[in-house]
Amino acid sequence: MKLSLLGLLFCAGASGCADLPRDQHGATERIREKGVLVVGVSRGDKPSALQGREKRLIEKIARRLGARVQWRPGNAHQLLQDLEELKLPIVAAAIPSDSPFSAGVGMSQPYLKDGPQHKDYCLAVAPGENRLLFLIDQIIAEEEREGGSR
Repeated sequence: MKLSLLGLLFCAGASGCADLPRDQHGATERIREKGVLVVGVSRGDKPSALQGREKRLIEKIARRLGARVQWRPGNAHQLLQDLEELKLPIVAAAIPSDSPFSAGVGMSQPYLKDGPQHKDYCLAVAPGENRLLFLIDQIIAEEEREGGSR
């Protein structure tokens, strides 16, 4: 994963592919145009440490895109299915990095490492939305550098 990101960065700087990474279905541009970031969020019980960290990350993502957040509560399983079907751009539902859904959606780098149940937790992104995923990973890395990852 890290090698492919380095390759994208090199390509963007070295040639005419400055628009990389790209969203296959245009999520990032749609969010910017509409000014709304719709985020699926689980109604289920989850530790408040996860809720607070997810909320802070989502709000940073929205600010970076010039959008406001519209929370869409629901069952985590249904939200992830909606994500796979491109009905949502992001799901923040205490998703462990080893989730079986990781095969059908984009998974961010962990925003919480060794959290509850000794798992790493990620945000999920609609499949093919690589620019949005890259932005999320940048924000998570910034948080980690600032000491907000644990």
